[in-house]
Amino acid sequence: MWSVTPRFLAAIPSGQHKVATTVTITPPGGTAQPLGFVAGTVQVSGSQKIRRTATLTIDGGSTVYDLVSTPGARIKVMHGLEYFADDPELIPVITGELATAAQTLGDGTIAVTVADLWQRVAGTAFTSDYQPTATTARVTEITNRVTAAVPGATVTNTSTDTGTVGTLQTYTSREDLITQLATDGGLEVFFTPDGNFRIRREAQVTDTPVWTIKPGDGGTLTSLERSRPLDKLYNTVIVTPSSLDGAQTWSVQTVSITDTTHPRHSSKIGVRPYRWEAKSTMSAGEALTAATILLNRTLGSTETLQLGAISNPALEAGDVLTIQNLIDSGVETITHIIDGFTLDLVTGAMTVQTRSSSEAVT
Repeated sequence: MWSVTPRFLAAIPSGQHKVATTVTITPPGGTAQPLGFVAGTVQVSGSQKIRRTATLTIDGGSTVYDLVSTPGARIKVMHGLEYFADDPELIPVITGELATAAQTLGDGTIAVTVADLWQRVAGTAFTSDYQPTATTARVTEITNRVTAAVPGATVTNTSTDTGTVGTLQTYTSREDLITQLATDGGLEVFFTPDGNFRIRREAQVTDTPVWTIKPGDGGTLTSLERSRPLDKLYNTVIVTPSSLDGAQTWSVQTVSITDTTHPRHSSKIGVRPYRWEAKSTMSAGEALTAATILLNRTLGSTETLQLGAISNPALEAGDVLTIQNLIDSGVETITHIIDGFTLDLVTGAMTVQTRSSSEAVT
């Protein structure tokens, strides 16, 4: 969760605040300029490489249209609470660039779609085959490739990964290289709302909850819908070596659900495998860890909660929530991890998608 003041968190369930949003644009080599915000939403998806996108409606004529259409112009949306007149606490909810062409609307406004800066990573493929040095640390290689695509971005690493590239690898895609190394190391990599980059260990549903949602707290929890998707019911992960130079001497590593009471155990639904080809994993232990993380990630999707208005824009995909839900027999307390959400920048309402805390592998 983005760092906010205790006042911010206390104000959300009380409902004693207004919502405030500002939008600025910075042309390449220029200074930030305000845009007239009219309406918009921010979408966050922890399963996508482009983690944050936004659809915005802004005031303006041809001059503003030319400005927002400038290649490489960076758009930043700040959103938060206004406690009293001229007393806002705003936090970044997306920093990115235009994802589709701006569209002039008939009422003197302009519609724009913004994507976070992974869009630039995806668009800056290598101009020739690239082979990272095998002795380079995974985190260092990821950092170097990100900052080469997005100069000025600050990369923060909170993981403890010490693995290296390890083997001979050839890439033409920058994002494929970053994704490969991150998955091999059990890492989560993404651009933060302020336009910087984070490397951390894969978020787990057993992490400490950052926010508690309660019914009756000023509309914090307005609705809750539970579902259990029945596709991608993986119960086995198979990690195989795939180096080009034979440097990986470990054998295929397999992790499966062993609890016979688990609804996804192979005795109930058969073997449902997910396969991953590891390139930078240099030992059976590393491969087994990667397989365990991948299986726990897929297991968490067995149950999904569709939440109503939470109005906490500081949340991030991967955050763990404690949710108190009213049921016939009283209050049910459950723990879920955020997969994504949609934030209405006008009302502050949020629709949050989560997955359950069921993990059968440790």
